Amino acid sequence: MVRARANAAGFLLIEALVALLLFSLGVLGMVALQARASQESLSSEYRAKAALLANELVTTMWANLSTDCATTLSSQLTVWKTTVATSEADGGLLPNATGACAYSSTTGVATITVTWKPVSAKSTDTSNSYVTKVAQP
Repeated sequence: MVRARANAAGFLLIEALVALLLFSLGVLGMVALQARASQESLSSEYRAKAALLANELVTTMWANLSTDCATTLSSQLTVWKTTVATSEADGGLLPNATGACAYSSTTGVATITVTWKPVSAKSTDTSNSYVTKVAQP
């Protein structure tokens, strides 16, 4: 009986260390999950802001009854591009953003593209884009 107890000495300590290791891995997993959720939330916010900016130009097109952003809406397009390019620090909506509008005279469809790159992105990361197409009825 004494011999069996001597062989089991320290086993409780090993169990406690294994339990602590498993608990630590679980906590690290939860922290990583929270960090990823925060990143995705910010990404979603940027996509919504890009859609808002694109919709602003679409509204201008509908108000002027023209989707030809190259000629008819050139002055409004310049103002819109300036608004898109305004940095977040200066009250803009997106970081490192650019806006573009291309009109196809054959189809009568304008393609609006808003491109941005988050501040936290690496220089090698690709930019994010939001593209929408507009046609006047």
